[in-house]
Amino acid sequence: MAKSGARVTKTVTALMPRAKNRVQVYLDGQYGFSLSKKLAQEVRLDEALHEDRIQELIERDQRKAAYEQASRLLSYRPRTERELRIHYSKKGLSEQVQDAAVERLKLEGLVDDVAFARLWIENRMEFRPRGAWALRSELSSKGVARELIEIALEDFDEEEAARRAADEGARRYKHLSPDLFRRRLSAYLSRRGFTYPMVTPLVAQHLAGIEAESEGSL
Repeated sequence: MAKSGARVTKTVTALMPRAKNRVQVYLDGQYGFSLSKKLAQEVRLDEALHEDRIQELIERDQRKAAYEQASRLLSYRPRTERELRIHYSKKGLSEQVQDAAVERLKLEGLVDDVAFARLWIENRMEFRPRGAWALRSELSSKGVARELIEIALEDFDEEEAARRAADEGARRYKHLSPDLFRRRLSAYLSRRGFTYPMVTPLVAQHLAGIEAESEGSL
């Protein structure tokens, strides 16, 4: 019987290769845990493992797996730190393992919330222009910190975004009556986060253009 306070030691009795480059480690005749094939090379049959050594191996394996999971996710699209942590939490990874994986990803430039926010803003400007208010809300929902959002918005041209959105909306509603055109385009721009002082002159400008075009065709 082990003395009180003594570290528990278990003996490696089998190393069983499995699919996906995994190796199952058996301790004292029973399944203990699994490791990546590479990490399992550090373990030997009949080796005595203390509890702290077992925990170290498991955490190293989890950190490696967490990094590889993130790499796969990031190959599809950029992610914020919060998005990755939500994914890790669903996988049951401890905060310690999450911290280690995220720190490595940050050091390698694979996770950068400011870069994510800037790319998001550029994408919106190109395909679906939004006002600063809407962009702040969207980025906040992705977990980007307020101060980082403001950094990303430093070069954002909201007037240009509003103009592009108004051009798009005007094409959509140009067939409507002047009153309905005004109401629909105003609502369209407001939903995209543009303020009333910015929306009003743009709507008036497009309405005047449509009316002038209509008069010219008579």
